[in-house]
Amino acid sequence: MISMEEVKQFYQTYKQLFPPVNSKPTQLERDLMFKMANLVNPTGNHKPSSCGRCYYNARAAVIKALKNL
Repeated sequence: MISMEEVKQFYQTYKQLFPPVNSKPTQLERDLMFKMANLVNPTGNHKPSSCGRCYYNARAAVIKALKNL
């Protein structure tokens, strides 16, 4: 199980991927976002892809987990 401290650390490291900055992720950053989304929301089944909508859904799952701290 992932700890909330790890979620916070991920956010601090990759702050540029979240609003208000929203920079375009590299392939590594995209893969990490999907991996983190699957850890915080295992029922979401976030499959890594190049689909923009899938990426933003994964990012929304991570943001939701951060808000529920």
